[in-house]
Amino acid sequence: MFSVAVLVELMRSGTAGGHVKCWERFAESAARLPDTAGLDLTVYFLGDRERIEPLSPRVRFVMLRPVLSTAALTSADDAEDVSDLAPYHPRLATLLPQHDVWHLTHCFAYATTAARLARSAARRGAGRPRVVGSVHTDLPALASVYTRYLAGRAAEEMGEWAGQRAG
Repeated sequence: MFSVAVLVELMRSGTAGGHVKCWERFAESAARLPDTAGLDLTVYFLGDRERIEPLSPRVRFVMLRPVLSTAALTSADDAEDVSDLAPYHPRLATLLPQHDVWHLTHCFAYATTAARLARSAARRGAGRPRVVGSVHTDLPALASVYTRYLAGRAAEEMGEWAGQRAG
């Protein structure tokens, strides 16, 4: 049986966006596969506390707390999902080696942790995990839009502050 880890570096919550919902649906479908399918699937998300949510004996969600959360950078209208900007996630590093395949879906803490572990395994001559990835978000374009959004918000707040000071 192959063990697959999917690394989704976003907070799993009721208001999560399409990326999180997509992986939730994949896992729910995998949980309905017969045991003879030979798949063990763990989807790692960020969460407010560490916990495991089993969907079947061979499919589960694991939520890990972020190391360097972007929660403080989010807007009041929650237009963006929370991620983890840390260069390394120690707890994930202890869990990943149990999986045969690591599927990266972002380029933040989970992905950099996986890359470091894979490089370390290669240097030691140890069995290397199969690392694959998929792109779900055009991060440079999103960062550009989000930066303009934050700059506009800051300018609005500065204008309001200046108006209050003048009045």
